[in-house]
Amino acid sequence: MVTTTAPSPEVINSSSRRYRIPGDQVKRAISELPAEQRADIWWFHCWCSQHDVGNTELGRILRRPGTNEYYSQDSIKQLLNGGRTRRGETVDPIHEAIVGFRKIEDARAEQATSGFIETRLFREIEKRCLKALHRQKILPLFGDSQIGKSTCLEEVQRRHNHGQTILIEVPTGGAQGSLIRRFAEKFSIPASTKQADLKDRIFSAIDGNMLIILDEAHRFFEGRQGSAGVQSLSFVRELYNRCKCGIVLSMTNEGRDHMLNGKHAKALQ
Repeated sequence: MVTTTAPSPEVINSSSRRYRIPGDQVKRAISELPAEQRADIWWFHCWCSQHDVGNTELGRILRRPGTNEYYSQDSIKQLLNGGRTRRGETVDPIHEAIVGFRKIEDARAEQATSGFIETRLFREIEKRCLKALHRQKILPLFGDSQIGKSTCLEEVQRRHNHGQTILIEVPTGGAQGSLIRRFAEKFSIPASTKQADLKDRIFSAIDGNMLIILDEAHRFFEGRQGSAGVQSLSFVRELYNRCKCGIVLSMTNEGRDHMLNGKHAKALQ
């Protein structure tokens, strides 16, 4: 295993991304594999996507077991796009390489964030998030502004990552189109895809073993009418109905009041 030169994870504009293997394609490629292999390969895909790994870097990550040689970028792409399984080739050796790489990356991530101090707020937020995940429910998370909810949610994602927890910040105004594009970016799905097809591809990349956290969800109720946010929440509801994943809506107390007592309270009930 080696340390790659991949950039630190951050929100990367889809038009400038180097890693372009779509998540829904990977889900199809691994759908017939044993559960452990599915989980580890999906983790690896999400790690590559989060770090925006380019083609050259892709061929400098995984060493073939028992050798000093690396799997080529083509070999890894064939794993992630389903070429190996379509040809009936075993994925056991490359899966072994991924398992070893994951252990190292998990240890590095733990060391890098060992300074995080657990507070009662964090423990309550983590408990709420895991409840949504395990019970496959949509759960709200309310709190005053600027108390550290977002920082706690980032730590929840780190501890229950890669690929299991997807953290998305609701765009200003809460418009459905902008929200869907943010989902697409998370799964390396080209945002240029027609919106109807884009939704289907996003749903194909999500399953009941995943948790979707929507931070700053009070933005759904911004603006005079708030109708854009209601449409976005309809998308969230459709996502839940199709994928049966856990979903957490994190918002301020003002957002809670809009949701429970605002103009669209009946529709959101």
